[in-house]
Amino acid sequence: MSNPNLQSLSNQPKNPVGRETPEPVTDMTNPSETSNPSTPNPHSSTSGNPDPTHNTSEPNTAKTNPTRKGRTTRAASKQQERTPTTTKSVDPNDSSQIAVRDIAAALGTETPSDEPTIKEVQPPTVQTEPTDDEVAFKAQEDGDERTATMFFDIHHSLLPPTRASKNLDRLRPTILTTIEPIEIKEGSGPIMPMKRRPTDGQPTEVRHLKFKWGTSNDHSDGGFAPYFHKNILELKGPIPLTIFNKAWQARALLWHSANHSSSAAEKAEKSLRYYGLAVPDKYAQSHSDWTLNYGVFHETMKTSYKYETLAEWILIHKANCDRMLSKDGFMVALRYDIKMRTNAWQFKPTIDGVEYVSDFSEVQQDTYEEAYSEARANGELIFKTINPYAIGGPREKWEAATGTPPTRTTTVTQTPKVTAQSTLANSTSTSLPAKPNPGKQQPTSNPGYQGNNYNPNFRNRGGRGQGGGPREYDQNQVTTKAPEYMSRNTGDFPSETEPTGSEVEPVSEQSKPSGPTWPEKVSCEMNIAEWKTALERNDLLPEFNDVIDGFTHGFHQGIPDHHLGEAHPYFTPPNHKSALMAREKIEETITKELAAKRMYGPYSKEQVFQKFGFFRTNPLGATVNSDGSVRPINDLSFPHEGDIPSVNSFVDKEDYQTSWDHFDKVSIFFRRQTQPLLLAIFDWEKAYRQVPTAMTQWPYLMVQDFKEQILIDTRITFGGVAGCGSFGRPADAWKQIMWKEFDLVQVFRWVDDNLFIKTHESQLTLDHIVERSTELGVKTNPSKISPFKEEQKYIGFIWNGSKRTVRLPTEKKYERVQQLKAFLQPDTVFTFNQVEVLAGRLNHVSSLLPQLRCYLNAIYRWLYGWHNRRHPLPVPADAKEDIEMWFQTLLSYDETRIIRSPSPTEIGWVGDASTGFGIGILVGSRWAQFQLTKEWRFGPGSDQDIGWLETVAVRLGLLVLAKLGALPGKQFIVWTDNTTTENLIKKRKSKHSHANKEWKTIQALLVKMQIDIVSKRVTSNSNAADALSRGDRSRHRPGDMVVIELPPDLENRMFQSY
Repeated sequence: MSNPNLQSLSNQPKNPVGRETPEPVTDMTNPSETSNPSTPNPHSSTSGNPDPTHNTSEPNTAKTNPTRKGRTTRAASKQQERTPTTTKSVDPNDSSQIAVRDIAAALGTETPSDEPTIKEVQPPTVQTEPTDDEVAFKAQEDGDERTATMFFDIHHSLLPPTRASKNLDRLRPTILTTIEPIEIKEGSGPIMPMKRRPTDGQPTEVRHLKFKWGTSNDHSDGGFAPYFHKNILELKGPIPLTIFNKAWQARALLWHSANHSSSAAEKAEKSLRYYGLAVPDKYAQSHSDWTLNYGVFHETMKTSYKYETLAEWILIHKANCDRMLSKDGFMVALRYDIKMRTNAWQFKPTIDGVEYVSDFSEVQQDTYEEAYSEARANGELIFKTINPYAIGGPREKWEAATGTPPTRTTTVTQTPKVTAQSTLANSTSTSLPAKPNPGKQQPTSNPGYQGNNYNPNFRNRGGRGQGGGPREYDQNQVTTKAPEYMSRNTGDFPSETEPTGSEVEPVSEQSKPSGPTWPEKVSCEMNIAEWKTALERNDLLPEFNDVIDGFTHGFHQGIPDHHLGEAHPYFTPPNHKSALMAREKIEETITKELAAKRMYGPYSKEQVFQKFGFFRTNPLGATVNSDGSVRPINDLSFPHEGDIPSVNSFVDKEDYQTSWDHFDKVSIFFRRQTQPLLLAIFDWEKAYRQVPTAMTQWPYLMVQDFKEQILIDTRITFGGVAGCGSFGRPADAWKQIMWKEFDLVQVFRWVDDNLFIKTHESQLTLDHIVERSTELGVKTNPSKISPFKEEQKYIGFIWNGSKRTVRLPTEKKYERVQQLKAFLQPDTVFTFNQVEVLAGRLNHVSSLLPQLRCYLNAIYRWLYGWHNRRHPLPVPADAKEDIEMWFQTLLSYDETRIIRSPSPTEIGWVGDASTGFGIGILVGSRWAQFQLTKEWRFGPGSDQDIGWLETVAVRLGLLVLAKLGALPGKQFIVWTDNTTTENLIKKRKSKHSHANKEWKTIQALLVKMQIDIVSKRVTSNSNAADALSRGDRSRHRPGDMVVIELPPDLENRMFQSY
């Protein structure tokens, strides 16, 4: 049986979860008064709906009540309409009266209408049974939460559900109200029963989640999708500035809520990829958006994530960017800003094994110059305060990151033969391309993706939008002009638009295409006449006569005329699957090469065979660069096995030698310098593509596109054995011209990367070199050149011309440490390719740290023992030891290393060993002799031989030098008659496993003593230490003997003779 008090409350309005709104009310009016339906009472609540029978012109005195104002609910007005006009006593526990009084009272509202109101009278005192809610309150006060909860649940279960009107807002009259503060007093009128708030306010915790009364945010924070929230917590990975746009944050969270799934979350977590609403292009921010985003960025980091220091860095960095903006324009500031923040999140410096967040508040000159060079190369310096790539900007359709205009996509169509007779007689079945309907453009393909990431402005955004491919298509666009058609073979556009309908004119025999257009001669953008003049003026002829001939007739690639027999009229293997990784980039490159007339086509295979006879294509592929970008390649070494020879198999690389200015050459140069120097970098733009190949080579260097059509490539391609040497000849000639014509100390070249060195007194600038190169026809890459300054990056290292130092770039050191760290994780396996990449990168670093070369042997031994390259393997124990050594060294490595002294010191150090007696050491007149024990071959490494013994002689010689007080920073010569020892010192490693292990100990001793050694060969007959190694010390004075402490690991194998 339901409680009448509870039933009456069921008509009260509910909150969004279906329960009555528990709002308190103020004190009631005088209950002793009797309501009069014909006389308005200024102290009573009124209904929200006016009585249609009442005179609305009557003054409404209810407006003078300052206690509460507002409007009542629809349910209250209906209840009032049903209330009789007679006066009667009102029981406060009577549900019929509570329904009218408490709904308006609980809302604290009063409507300024002119309808009559109901007065409340003082009811007689009646003793009643305690209700469910009273029992619940009593139980709660007594601390019996279980009983209180039970009665509250019973109370709410008896309430019938109420359904809100779908047209509630439409049915309510528009009423201007004034809401005044409501004073809550103890013991006020009946209200919605609810559990009372704890008075102590102590926080509670459930499953590591803490709750505290009164603790809340300001309800204006947008928040981030989990992917970016995780990145911000860790301050790593991509954190683009555009995610701090408030509007985008709201859309991104809605997208995540609507599209989130556990499988997608797991996939995103494992692959570290972002699955969510597309992030706005960071390069396309307008100045105002950039400024607003920075404000939110700073506030979020400071307030929401409590990064106080980072917040200060952000303000300083933003001020630096603003100064660049006022000096160089907005795009320089924007590019600098993006580079600095991206680098800060991706690479964290490590000091004494502790990782720190990178401080980006200091201006980095290298990064600024890189940003300025990019902006200058892209022609962005003219835009002072605007972003030309923003929506509505002059370059809205351009690719903002690279500053390149959109590529024009045209349909390649072969023009058919048309005669006047056929055209006029049968105009409905013409073989010309179909004309579009001038009234409505019909799409020829699916307009593309139009889901959550669809950008309706894609057709106005060029390459930055979303859509179905590179074509811009608007189905609402009305075409009033017929499209231009390009001949497949000629590549020419008609000068006028194609006529439609009855306007079709017959094509004359003179204007008909005669077939495909083929390259008839070698083309080259070089100024050959200027090249010849420069070579003659600088006495570089006839040395570089082949360069002039190559520019004129193309460079031969060493490929002989050949065919593959009647079974193979041509050889066109499919492209590698990896080419799909870079398909978009490959197709974009092909389009540019065709436009520049460096490639020709496309042709069908039959057309090419008819023109050239036998021809072959080489599969396209792609490799991933160290920075994660994808680079297309042309695999001239395919097939790698079988009966069909590859193109590269015909070429002898010895015929295509070129200069390589590697690490040792550059370091030797700096060792010999005594004055501070300035360095600059010059880079050839698309170096190989500036050099033509001979026409006789074209049939063997063709390319097959993704539509299985053939392209003729007339330039040097990446992947050929002869490519580097063919490019190297003009590059060497150009380097010699620059060195002879300008005030330079030296020029170094590594492929297309050139390091120019001058003194501080020289007035030469890089612009002079660029200008002269342009005169010769050499194109430069503006984004990769760098003007003269103290430090430059060359062959992967940072060289300092003033301090004569060299170091590993900070980001590269971080990458190597993280790569090594992954190999030290327990229970992990790695592929052959991963280990091969590790070995290659450590081998590169070993140029800077030669003492670590001996810690590469175990890694290479792991590679050589790999039988099935498709099967991943765990790290062997010896390889893990070497990797650990690399890891610890790089963690504590001082990033700058002083280049070694240029002149080794001769001190008369010679050593020798014999298995018959032992070891003899001689340093000038000072000497030491060591005799082997009978058990010297036994114990760990029982297969010790003379190679190991000769290496031990070097270690003992170092201990003698330490006893004599060798000065740090010196480089000493050690003479030996053993080939193993000689090569080990030169290469810093040995294939002899025991000698290599001994060298690791020697290398640690060299680092401790801060010295270095070089080896020189002496014959056995001339070895002054030979007699000592055989037990004869008669030629040496006892007073010149040097006594040392023998290392513990050698005590069981030998002892010093006195």
